[in-house]
Amino acid sequence: MAVCSIIRCQVLNARPENVEKESEIVAQAGRLKAVTVATNMAGRGTDILLGGNAKGIARNIAKYLMLFGMKLFDIPTELLGTYEKTVLLDADNEPETDPDVLALPPIEALCDYLELALPVPLQPSTELALKRAVVSCTDMLPPTPSRLDVEDMVSLAADSTPTPDVNVRRLRLALETVTKEFDDVLSEEREAVGARAGCIERRRNIILVLCVRS
Repeated sequence: MAVCSIIRCQVLNARPENVEKESEIVAQAGRLKAVTVATNMAGRGTDILLGGNAKGIARNIAKYLMLFGMKLFDIPTELLGTYEKTVLLDADNEPETDPDVLALPPIEALCDYLELALPVPLQPSTELALKRAVVSCTDMLPPTPSRLDVEDMVSLAADSTPTPDVNVRRLRLALETVTKEFDDVLSEEREAVGARAGCIERRRNIILVLCVRS
């Protein structure tokens, strides 16, 4: 008797509507239990890291927080209402009062909406530091910013090129902290995927990336 089951997967191809999500899909393609189907037209020149790309996931979170803050991206109110509002405390245990920071969505809700698998919930102080850094960088954007302006800002912060701008350095430090928290978990996945079941299988013009359960 045949048994059918549905396996959730991500599809990566060169269609215009999928271009924006390419970096998000590639960042997660090497995660444990992830299944990604890609044509050879997509992801060219991009390495898929077994265990996932902690820095790539952190960058995508920062990008969408900034897009949300600039009203270039939205999450349905009914979805946000399902997440409990928590008091954001900094490293000194002081609550946040900046309305722009408080207006940003919980990172857990953001990742759920984007189908971006959160490696581990961030420490409250880490989430707050990232949101504060994102808000500080929005002041550097043009009066009517585009999505490309936001992506360029996040790319600048994620780069290692020295910069005199204190706001960019602040976002860079926040991204490094987020990446470190993610990588502590993803490093274990990396070992499991690499040792047990991570593989890339080519079938004609299709690349199938499997990172199944250890």
